[in-house]
Amino acid sequence: MGGDVRSQALAVVLALLWAAEAAAEPARCRLVAPVKVFIAGAWVDVAAGEKLLLGRRTASFTNVATARGVGRAANALLDARCRPLDEQQAASAGASHQEPSPPSVAPAAQLDVYRPRPCARGLADERCMKIQWQRGRAALDAGDVDGAWAAFARLDALSLELRDRRTEAFGAGLRRARLATLRALPPTPMALESAASDGAPHAALRIAAVGDLHLGRGNARPRAVVPPNDGRGFLDDVAPVLRAADLAFGNLETSLHDQGESDKCEHSGLPEQCHTFRAPTSFAPTLAAAGFDVLSVENNHATDFGTRGMLTTTAALHDAGIAPAGAGHVAELSVGGVQVAVVAFAPYQGALDVRDLELARRAVAWLARTHDVVVVSFHAGAEGPEARHLPKAPEELYGEPRGDVYAFAHAVVDAGADLVLGHGPHVLRAMERYRGRLIAYSLGNFSSYKTFDVRGPGGESVILEAELAADGALVAARLLPLRLGKDGRPALDDTLAAVSSVRALSQEDLGDALFDAIGRWPATTDVAANALSAARP
Repeated sequence: MGGDVRSQALAVVLALLWAAEAAAEPARCRLVAPVKVFIAGAWVDVAAGEKLLLGRRTASFTNVATARGVGRAANALLDARCRPLDEQQAASAGASHQEPSPPSVAPAAQLDVYRPRPCARGLADERCMKIQWQRGRAALDAGDVDGAWAAFARLDALSLELRDRRTEAFGAGLRRARLATLRALPPTPMALESAASDGAPHAALRIAAVGDLHLGRGNARPRAVVPPNDGRGFLDDVAPVLRAADLAFGNLETSLHDQGESDKCEHSGLPEQCHTFRAPTSFAPTLAAAGFDVLSVENNHATDFGTRGMLTTTAALHDAGIAPAGAGHVAELSVGGVQVAVVAFAPYQGALDVRDLELARRAVAWLARTHDVVVVSFHAGAEGPEARHLPKAPEELYGEPRGDVYAFAHAVVDAGADLVLGHGPHVLRAMERYRGRLIAYSLGNFSSYKTFDVRGPGGESVILEAELAADGALVAARLLPLRLGKDGRPALDDTLAAVSSVRALSQEDLGDALFDAIGRWPATTDVAANALSAARP
């Protein structure tokens, strides 16, 4: 009994100390958030007020009951202190109001944990980051996937503001946390509704998509093998098409990283087949100027320079105004009022695994709940001229399993994906219209500066333009044929060789050439009738 009395007394004393600090520093009210604390060998649900008390006043606290008693008392006083501040700040500027009277404080045992708004942008400091991290982990532990994703997204934004504290370990941990959040999605069976309507769907979104971007070899300056002038002018022939789209997408298979060397090939076991690709971070504005809005970084070269290279890549893209997809990021954009999500998959450790069809279904179905259009990117399949045909079976490269892209693409469309964009084989593959949605199994090489052999199939490429209705149904599509020059520079190709290749591969592998001879779908002049037919499963 004496222990309980002492615990309660200690709780009151510590709570009073906290209240005094809160009164002297009102901004601290914004930093309160539910978290978990490790006490007496177990994780205990507490509040941020408790954690600060426990960490700053009672480093030797080992009694869970006492800790919770402190937390309840502290929360009661925090509630009395912080709620009036929130009410004042919510009032319109200049509006006259009375000083709010302190609310009545409920008995400690009846109080709910106080949940104020997230950290304000102006409070992007280590305390705020720590609370967001703990909030995300607590939500994930509780099965609140939406809450966890929101917390980790906020933490990522805060960490960009505090770049000097964005360590390699922190970046790797945040990536694992985001991927764990997506993997924690509950099973969500979702049958795709028919997109048919009383009239033909109208295009609400035009997406331009390209395949693999290689901007240079893995050397650091001054030995860098990259296009001159930070790549300015390298994409000039195709940039107008990308800039004209509502959303332009590509797969960035190059690390944007300025310092250090890669040890990837030393440990690969196949050094003769190992390549590293790198360009300076100053290339990111060039990619933005070319028109790119979203770039996938979920591929086998994104980590050529380790987690640090991944972090510098995503930070450089972010600073240039390009949304990265992959490395734990889902690119979320509002385009003309249409809410779009771009999620990337690959068959590599740490990625959203293209081979895990159940995970893919859950992730896509979850995104489809809150977005009008879901675009799925995948980097998978075998590589090289001999990999042009679609096997409709699991593929390998040098003994490494690369997934069954046919089964994957159908699975994500069944779950709610509206456009599926494949890359990785470094050659063009077939395209398919499945349940009113377009699947491109490989868009080939888009640029390859002194990296891959661009003679023959490796130099054939396309810009895929897809026009989608507001619900994601395919309205129209067009292939703009490209040919890569000797230096890997993409240029429009009036021979239409790439269009002929896609049509032939689609006919041979899937039984439908899909596009007409000049790269259009629908292939007839009756656009409305064909668009409506395409929208029906």
